[in-house]
Amino acid sequence: MKRRRWLTGGVLGGLAWAWLDLGLAHAGAVPPTNPVTFTLDASSPVTVSLYQLDSALPSTVSLQSPSRCITTGTSFYKDVTDCWLPEWSPAGGGKSVFVVVNGAAGTPVLVPPVLGISLPLAPGAVNPFLTSLTTSAYPGQCTNFGSGTEPDFTLGTPTTFQTSPTTSVLGYELRPTDCGGMAVIQVGSLKFVLPRDGTAAVPANGIPEVWENLYGGNLDPSADTDIGPVASALMGDGISTFDEYRGFIVSGKQIRTDPKQKDIFLHLVNPADSVGGVFVTSRSCGTSCYGGGTTTYPAPTAPSATLTVPATAATVGAIATFTSSSAVFSTAHVRGEIIGNASGRARIIAVTGPTSATAEITQVFPTTSLSPGAWKVSESLFALVYTLVAPEGLHLLGHAPGATNLLTNEWVDNFVSVIPAQTLNISDSVTDRIVNPNRLYGPAQKGVRAMEGLNINSSSVLGWSFGVASPNDAGNVIVFTQRIIDYIESLLVGATTLKYSTASFVNGVLTWSTPILAPDGDPTIAQDGVATSAGVRAFILSKAFQFYTGHEIQHSLDLTPGVQGTTRTTYGHHFPPGTGDCLDQAITTTSKSGTVTFSIPSVCGTADQAQFLIH
Repeated sequence: MKRRRWLTGGVLGGLAWAWLDLGLAHAGAVPPTNPVTFTLDASSPVTVSLYQLDSALPSTVSLQSPSRCITTGTSFYKDVTDCWLPEWSPAGGGKSVFVVVNGAAGTPVLVPPVLGISLPLAPGAVNPFLTSLTTSAYPGQCTNFGSGTEPDFTLGTPTTFQTSPTTSVLGYELRPTDCGGMAVIQVGSLKFVLPRDGTAAVPANGIPEVWENLYGGNLDPSADTDIGPVASALMGDGISTFDEYRGFIVSGKQIRTDPKQKDIFLHLVNPADSVGGVFVTSRSCGTSCYGGGTTTYPAPTAPSATLTVPATAATVGAIATFTSSSAVFSTAHVRGEIIGNASGRARIIAVTGPTSATAEITQVFPTTSLSPGAWKVSESLFALVYTLVAPEGLHLLGHAPGATNLLTNEWVDNFVSVIPAQTLNISDSVTDRIVNPNRLYGPAQKGVRAMEGLNINSSSVLGWSFGVASPNDAGNVIVFTQRIIDYIESLLVGATTLKYSTASFVNGVLTWSTPILAPDGDPTIAQDGVATSAGVRAFILSKAFQFYTGHEIQHSLDLTPGVQGTTRTTYGHHFPPGTGDCLDQAITTTSKSGTVTFSIPSVCGTADQAQFLIH
């Protein structure tokens, strides 16, 4: 597996679907559902259509987008019958859609949910709200978020709205109270399932057609068939297809996940260790080295390239695509930042090539071009994890980038404290870290908690995993960031030159690269490799942080479950130092004539990929 692969499945796939949506200008129509066969009655003269305000729709969508509809740039209401899916967020609630009845003068009513449903369902069981043809009342608001069992929609009074300069229609406001609920609207004796589910030949199954068709159509709602990263890896990620459709709240935003690709849910706690209720601090970073302190790793670097800034970068919250004059970006930059020295910040959400990155604007960029030395870019702390799952398959729950993070309501969080050196206190370990508490199918699935420890009570332990297994049996890891800094600094005593090497696959074999001078991260100065350069040291520390953070997380993905070593030497659940694998026991260094070379793994080997386990 190559480390620097380009992320195309999410954003580019979304752009393709956005283009297809442009062909849906005709009026869409949902026929009634046959209460016996649960197929659509295409011969019915009575149908319903759905409309939303065109200007309130996004310009593009990705596979993770809550809905599939895009704007065509008008100020009118647009027919969204063939692309609409429910949208809900903790901050804004549900996004309304308007129901229009075609071919009849009857008033639509919302069919209330059937009562007495016991969840989760057994594998292969049929959605009981579907079989009763009633509006759903799934637990909570999303697979991982919320509580309560109220109806998943409300239906309002009639409203007349413009669909063109000369036409208008009468519609009824349908507002979701759930990320993936099913509304059943009744007109006379006819019942309509919204969003559209099933066809005239294929019965409904509880998952809307528009989402099923993204992944081949006619899916099994209770299945868990995610694959990767290699064919021999155990199938599944512990989340059923239906629950992947229903979706998750991830750092405040609704997403839907890919039922064909494994997903990892992770929550970062920084810092985690405390004494007497007071958090430990770092003499190097203050409150945290992962964000929110005086220094954050990975540290940004300044590429020797000009950055073209799009016009949309003048709006906070906008999604913008930046281009560089030469190769800069790789998959490792997803969740990193683009930073203008004078002003402007953007969080990278996708890399589509070495000169192109799509990012969310968090601070306005005042210019359309940034010359070399006028901007910086940082890699993700989780770059090593991307060698097992694509960046869009890693979901950071309750995460505020560049800040400290403690508890989150986006999973079952029973974290209490870490007492130095590494005593972990959890109030209820049985339910802790469950990411699908509101599931419709299957057993509970847990995520990974990655904790930052700032104490220096034991200088020899740089990271610790509370078990080596799947997240369901392990799942808590701690990385001691100040100890890592101290360890790296101890290797630099007397050094004049620093070099860096990493391993990659050459003819299927992990092979170390020829060492290069460690970059100083600034094209305006010539200090590459200079051991006293702050930028050079920050580069080495950034690579060390990525290695140790990813290394400990991967212990909770069942990598190297057996103890490695020989009759003379044991490496624990690791490969020998110098192997070049993400589960190497340690970083290795060589020192000669004032030159220190750091060999830091940045990829997971084929044995790890085959062993990769989430549930």
